[in-house]
Amino acid sequence: MAGVPENFIRAVVAGARRSKLDLAQLITTPTPAAEECFRLLRELSRELNDDLCGLAPWRVPRGAFATMSMNAVHGGDLESALRRFCRFYRLFPGLPGLRLTRHDRLATFSIDVGAEAGQLLIETGLFVVSQFSGWLIGRPLRPHSIEFPRTARLAGPDSRLLPGVPKLFLRDRACLTFAADALDAPVIRTERDLRVLLAGAPASLLMPFGNRPTLTSQVQAALRRGLPDELPSAEELAARLGMSPPTFRRRLHQEGTGYVTIRDELLCDLAMTALSEQGQTVRQVAARLGYSEPRAFRRAFRRWTGTSPNDFRPTALRPTG
Repeated sequence: MAGVPENFIRAVVAGARRSKLDLAQLITTPTPAAEECFRLLRELSRELNDDLCGLAPWRVPRGAFATMSMNAVHGGDLESALRRFCRFYRLFPGLPGLRLTRHDRLATFSIDVGAEAGQLLIETGLFVVSQFSGWLIGRPLRPHSIEFPRTARLAGPDSRLLPGVPKLFLRDRACLTFAADALDAPVIRTERDLRVLLAGAPASLLMPFGNRPTLTSQVQAALRRGLPDELPSAEELAARLGMSPPTFRRRLHQEGTGYVTIRDELLCDLAMTALSEQGQTVRQVAARLGYSEPRAFRRAFRRWTGTSPNDFRPTALRPTG
């Protein structure tokens, strides 16, 4: 499996040997192939109950990243998604803080760690943030630079996961810097997309994503643009994308989905967010999603979720009087 730096694999193996687990069956060569490296990381995470696979001075309970990511998927745009990510992370005492700071043209995602974390762990963590952010919005984040605490260079090897990105050792902080306008990009992924991504972890988070968006992400973006007016049909989308309807359906099937599934998941996600977080009325949500009357929206929502919009809405947000 190409794309994973050999230096990173060596560092993972070295960290695994320090875990004191019986790794004889998992590490058979000084530098295993990428597939073996990913299998090793999964085993370490399971045995140590640690999303960071024992490679950090602190532990993150196994499953925390999945829960944080599920929360981020409902963020609306990248800025909201990353701020949700940071807020959720604060629920775990003793872990380094995460911060998103937006300036006029640049934004920074910071991890409050010292040099003891080492260059490998810092770069891997910020690389995953970059990868996950790009996945959320359907295009690469394209970092401007990555900063390390001044003495981090002495605390471990460079993972080389971000080749070509300037690495700075000027201040006592660890952060990823990127164009601020990326924060305005809409989140185009659904919970179903996330389940597929996490099923392939850690490979899906450590392998570079292609620069070309998937057909699924293109369909999601086109449907979002169509709201609240009439949504384009599958045939109309196929024509816009320059392919025949059978090719359109086949390509989506190869990605494990279909037009109706993408449409319903998008509408359901938007409806749940509007009802649970934005306090909109059923009539407002129905109009926002292009339904001519609330009754049709109520039927669709019950089909998607098994419950009515009013029953789904938190008690504190239900209209009174």
